[in-house]
Formats: sequence, structure tokens, C-alpha cells
Amino acid sequence: MILNHQQIVEQCTGQENELSIKPFNESLVEAASYDLSVGAQAITTKSKKIIDLEKGKILTLEGGDCGVVITNERLELGARCAARFGLRSKFSRKGLMAAVGPQVDPGYRGKLVIALFNPTPSPITLTYKTPFLTAEFHLLEEPTDNPYNGPYQDREDLCAEDVALVTERDRIPLGEMMEVLNSLAASVRTMKWYLIAFSGVVTVGITIIAVLVALIAIAAID
Repeated sequence: MILNHQQIVEQCTGQENELSIKPFNESLVEAASYDLSVGAQAITTKSKKIIDLEKGKILTLEGGDCGVVITNERLELGARCAARFGLRSKFSRKGLMAAVGPQVDPGYRGKLVIALFNPTPSPITLTYKTPFLTAEFHLLEEPTDNPYNGPYQDREDLCAEDVALVTERDRIPLGEMMEVLNSLAASVRTMKWYLIAFSGVVTVGITIIAVLVALIAIAAID
């Protein structure tokens, strides 16, 4: 069963104990989902270090840039509650992509770390506490006897693994590759212009030569 607006509010503010969202903001509750927002930390292939968004800095994903960002909200799921989430359509329409797993398992506690990718040629920006994910919550018929207890339990910050995912690469980052390709494209356009100009000069030159040859031929006949 997917929790609707009223059930999400009841779970997070009442006596129910299968779902907790902290901090909870009722204005972010939709008809049957909750909008999760950008947290205090992010990193991109261009920044190569953690960006402190809480201090007013902006997360900018340039064209071809990858990054990871942590959510502002901490989730606590009971043994009967699972979650699924995806990027809000507002950002999907801009071309932004998010790499997310199939679900958040019952028993998980902590913030979510989201990998982002901008395949477009234009930069996409995100700021602290901007709602960027939509999460829906499923209530199971009975509690699982194997709740989540993995290495990401109680995640509160980006870790070395997240930084390495973005910064430690044995190949050219896609963003830099796109810059090279854009530069090459600009060079090709410039060369095309020169070739067009050169061909015009050659055409004019050939025309002039043809006229001169004709004049010489006429003069010789005379």
C-alpha cells in the first residue's frame, strides 16, 4: 500500500512509528509522496572537493558533469515501510539525470546520497534545501524479519567513497571531454568559414583568368 498525503502526515507527526522524516515540512507532502530537498553537502567532477551548500554556495553541474549530493532529510523506515524515489519532473525536463537504486529497504535510517549527471550542454544549478526528489512510501502487509542493517546505515554526511566516486577516475571526465569536443567543433566551424572564403576567392580568380584569356584570344584574332 502506498501512503497518501494524510497517512504520511500521520506517520511523521502522530503516534505511528513506521516512517519518520526529519526535518518534516508538511508543505512538501504531495498527494501520495514527499519531496526531499538538497542537503548541505555536494561534490562534482569539476569541484573535486565537497561543496558546503549550507553556507550559500551553489551546486552547478556543467554540461557533461557528474556529482553526488546528500539529502537534507533523514529517513527512518520501520520494518513495515519501504521507499522509492526519483528526480522531480522539474529537473528531468531540464535534462538532469539521477542514478537511484530500486528502493530504500525497510529498517533503513539516515540521509540519502544521490548521484547526478547533466548530459546537456547547459549548466544546471541546485541550491540548499531545494526540493529535487519525490519519494513514495509503501507499507508492507507485515514487518520484514530481515530489515536493512548495511554499511550505509545512519548516513549523515558524504564520505570518502562518495568523493572517490567523482574525483578518482583513470579517464578524462565527461565534462572535460565535452569541452574538448566543443572546442573542436568551434575549430571546424572556423575552418569551414575559411574554406568557404577561400573557395570564393578561387572562383573569382578563375573567372578573372578566364576573362583575361578570352581578351587575349580576341586581341590575337584582331
